Amino acid sequence: MATIYYFPIRGRAEPAKLVLASQGVSFKLETVDMQQIKNLSRFKFGQAPGYSDDEIPMLTQSNAILRHLGRKYNLYGSNRKDQAAIDEAIDAVEDLQLKYLGLIYGAKLADDAKATYWSTHGDPKNKTSRNGGAHLGFLAALVASGSKGHIAAGSFTIADVAVFNILDNHLQIFQKEITDTYPELITFHEKISAMPAIKAYFGSEDRVAQNNANGLG
Repeated sequence: MATIYYFPIRGRAEPAKLVLASQGVSFKLETVDMQQIKNLSRFKFGQAPGYSDDEIPMLTQSNAILRHLGRKYNLYGSNRKDQAAIDEAIDAVEDLQLKYLGLIYGAKLADDAKATYWSTHGDPKNKTSRNGGAHLGFLAALVASGSKGHIAAGSFTIADVAVFNILDNHLQIFQKEITDTYPELITFHEKISAMPAIKAYFGSEDRVAQNNANGLG
């Protein structure tokens, strides 16, 4: 059985869970703590999440897990052009994810930090400013340039999962701003949320309530 090893939060394990849920694959969640993940014979980089299945005894690094699942469940496009577009989207999400984590764990969602974050990484007028390649406008452009409501390949792929998850995280903090500024992102979020398997996952016990370890976001 597919098993995810992680803390009792959504965090960086959530994209893997979303992929498995979207494919109707049952999975086991094994809760770990900081001491356990420092066992380098299991967690080779001393961090979580970890993942195992009938092919992989233990895989770490969240984006490596996401790509493995994309290949395993045919959610990685059908040609190199599709796969390049999917990789590009995942890397764009990672750029924004790192900024988001700084807002959550570094700035602890302080009001002034939220205002600065939105100005730098959300406000369309600053899309071409110094933002480290991390901007919601870039994700909106990916959505707008896709076909059939998907990021790449004209079908549901792990790129959709990656963009959906980071967008879902931002909507917990900037719901009004995103709704007012990026209607295409709201439409995309609603489309993925309405997929029957995803909708069922959101209503299940597998969907962990807490998003981040410090309870913010």
